[in-house]
Amino acid sequence: IAIQGLGKVGYDLARYLHNDGAKLIVGNRSNKAALERAADEFGATVVGTETGAPNAGYKTCPECYTEEALQLFIDRATPVVRYAEEVGQLFAIEPVIRHIVSNPERCERVLKAIDSPNLRVILDAVNLLGEENAAYARAVIADGIARLGDNVSLLHMKDFIPYAEERGQQLKASVPNTDVFSNVVSCACGLGHMDYAPLVALAKQYDLPM
Repeated sequence: IAIQGLGKVGYDLARYLHNDGAKLIVGNRSNKAALERAADEFGATVVGTETGAPNAGYKTCPECYTEEALQLFIDRATPVVRYAEEVGQLFAIEPVIRHIVSNPERCERVLKAIDSPNLRVILDAVNLLGEENAAYARAVIADGIARLGDNVSLLHMKDFIPYAEERGQQLKASVPNTDVFSNVVSCACGLGHMDYAPLVALAKQYDLPM
């Protein structure tokens, strides 16, 4: 069972499921201490995180896309991965277009720099998309699979519609908890333009949870 978010509710849910015998994959956006604690307490096989921004507010900024930010992330993630190696866990990062590891190419560079079988990838195809590349979504996602597919441990499935489209604006206005990032509406599967065939093929090839 995959749980995204390890605040009080998420952590209590993880404990409940663990006590009931479930195998857990857990992710948290910014609290790496909670991820490490979940690995220790619940034996979570994969702990995952997005890669954030180089500021205390966790806000997208131009510095996210610099070489300095990428190197800082590599420097900070390396000891976490080495700890994962020691305790026999997997640590997974999720590339997100508005974060430091913003695309498959930067994610591939992190994998090569840290060079560990315990460093894995959570692939959320919609999180690779923004206003500037949504029109080429199939090519962007194909590139992500080509670069990262061998290292993916979990697929996060959802759908997308550019906010500029009337349907995107209608969804944002009418469906609770519909998010808009980089002028792309993130929505439930089947409501947008996602071509799931390559993602399902990847899941089948590596027997990935979704």
